[in-house]
Amino acid sequence: MRRPGYSLYEAWRIITTETIPVILVALRAAPVILLEFQMEGIRTYKRGNAVTLIWATFDGRHIKPSDYPIDPDSVAITLYDPDGAVVFENEAMTKVSQGYYWYSWQIPVNADTGEYIQEVTTVAGAYENTKRETAFIVTTV
Repeated sequence: MRRPGYSLYEAWRIITTETIPVILVALRAAPVILLEFQMEGIRTYKRGNAVTLIWATFDGRHIKPSDYPIDPDSVAITLYDPDGAVVFENEAMTKVSQGYYWYSWQIPVNADTGEYIQEVTTVAGAYENTKRETAFIVTTV
């Protein structure tokens, strides 16, 4: 929007020097935690096996977030069975290195077969981010 009495060039200079930096500062001030499941494809496990779920947390304020692993205040995981019932809830994940977390779970020998869903939540200050997706499939064979 052009200010009265300013040329288009002067209006553009005001917008780019006064407005855009303020917007960028505001965007960069808030932590943006991106969650990424670190296992390709959906894995299948037999009852009684151990499953290790690995997640990465990245700083989403960068053009290439995967170059900026970040440690939020907390990383917790909830697991749902094929019927949608909670298997465990808000369990703290173990930090492997900056931005990388894991959780290991022993599948009971009488576990329901089917697709298990994981929900990972990060908290950084007043900001919370949750991502939900398929963790693995349990089979009898």
